Amino acid sequence: MPDSSGLGNDYPAETFWHLIYGVPSGELSHTLALSRARNAGWVYATQLSTWNQITPDIAAEGADVAANGAAYSSVRHFAAIRTSDRYTFTATFDQSFSYHQAYIDTKAGGFSVSGIAADYLIENSGFFEYHGTGGDWNWLPPPAPTPGSSNQSVNGNTYSWWVPRSSITETATRQVAFRGGNTPSVTTSSCTIYDPALDGP
Repeated sequence: MPDSSGLGNDYPAETFWHLIYGVPSGELSHTLALSRARNAGWVYATQLSTWNQITPDIAAEGADVAANGAAYSSVRHFAAIRTSDRYTFTATFDQSFSYHQAYIDTKAGGFSVSGIAADYLIENSGFFEYHGTGGDWNWLPPPAPTPGSSNQSVNGNTYSWWVPRSSITETATRQVAFRGGNTPSVTTSSCTIYDPALDGP
């Protein structure tokens, strides 16, 4: 049963989402503070009355969230999965970036980024293999098949790419990190490339 306050404080904050629209001008900070007081672990507020656009206040909202002890990143909701015939990578970019990137670590050595050593790079619609020594920018297209533009899809701010499994040599880890590239760049932490055959349901 809920606690007597009616605020849901008997339950973990991450089980609550607040999606708030029509926030009056100048009330963003108050709105976010009230959401925190009501034990919401996730919040998105917008001055707009629809959900088909990112709020113009997204930077201020992120700054408020970060200033109050939470982490905000304009590159989020990222994931990677490996199946019998392909790798699929997905991330949401809540900011206008010139480059939408996925750095893929599947063998020893590679480009140093976000705690991994990336062997492959997806950048916008291109797919590249690393030929450098760890810190230099030396990416070349690998032999066919490569993903190409037909293997990129964009749905709003969410970018998805798939790569044939035969295009990636795997001898060690299965890690990926995502980056929105321009000035400044935003890079995610790395995550494991999930394989349901190995990692369970």
